[in-house]
Amino acid sequence: MNSTTMLTAPTESPSAALGAHREVAEAQAAYLLAQRFPRDEFRALDAIRVAFQRPSLAERASYEYGRGGTLITGPSAQAATAMARAWGNTSAGWRETSRSIGSNGVPYSDIVAFAEDLQTRTRRTIGFVCEHVIDTRDGPRPVRDERETYELCANQAARRVRACILALLPEDIVDMAMEQAAATVKAKADTSPEGLAKMVDAFAEVGVTRTMIERRLQRPLASISAAQVLGLRRVFASLRDGVGVARDFFEPDPPPPPGSPIEPSTGEIVAPTAPPPVAPPAGPSVESLLEEVAHTSDVPTLEALLDVARSLSRAGRSRVLDAVKARMHELDVKDATPEVEKSPGAKTPPGLKE
Repeated sequence: MNSTTMLTAPTESPSAALGAHREVAEAQAAYLLAQRFPRDEFRALDAIRVAFQRPSLAERASYEYGRGGTLITGPSAQAATAMARAWGNTSAGWRETSRSIGSNGVPYSDIVAFAEDLQTRTRRTIGFVCEHVIDTRDGPRPVRDERETYELCANQAARRVRACILALLPEDIVDMAMEQAAATVKAKADTSPEGLAKMVDAFAEVGVTRTMIERRLQRPLASISAAQVLGLRRVFASLRDGVGVARDFFEPDPPPPPGSPIEPSTGEIVAPTAPPPVAPPAGPSVESLLEEVAHTSDVPTLEALLDVARSLSRAGRSRVLDAVKARMHELDVKDATPEVEKSPGAKTPPGLKE
């Protein structure tokens, strides 16, 4: 007796089917509302401009970081979300589609970020894999619980959602919003040299040096932006109120070489000051030479004293020359005149001319 086996398609669970129908119904309703109530672009532009006039949003409207000596900047995720909300008839977010374990034994999540213009039915999506590993200063470590997993996925998804929103919005709208945010921040932040000096002095009181600030900014302090000034203000408020410590926000300075003095206000190693130049020893005075001539009893020494007298003034040289002649007479020298003046045609050495 032959038996046949019939294969049946897997049945979908009632809860899954209900969820799928709900998503379809919500999408259809969103499309219908967008067609019934289209956006007013002029109102949307005014709404975006007014939104970025708020200092709290303008301070977080852009991100900046250094890479290879180049400053990378652009609209932040908060700015993209604010523009999409004011633009209207848009939908953006992310969803985790699946979880699995990679070949290296590390769990990961498959995530899709999306943004959609419901009025024009334009959709942008970005899919990526998020490994359940957190990078720390001590190296990567696995997530500890579900809360860390969600925060890790949400943090990485926010950047993809931002990219999807910016791909939907017109570029001139984004540029206008960033210009308004920059104007709002500039009116509030003090980037003058006096203001920066006061900020450095304030940070020095909580153990943060100028070099630590510049290392965090990845640029010289003189080229700091207004948004970075406001960000440093928030960091200083956290340090002042005891919410955090300096090493939570700044990389500490390397230890200086032993014996190197440090300037407290800047943290920079001060170059040792050169000792004042030592004045050359003063030449012998006329009186000291005359005293030596009076106590000298040999001709070579007297001639050496004549050479030393060349550094004296003209009057001093004459006095020493006369003393040497007198001393030679006292010593019963056959020729009382020194050799430089012994012969009638000889000339007095240049340094001893009267």
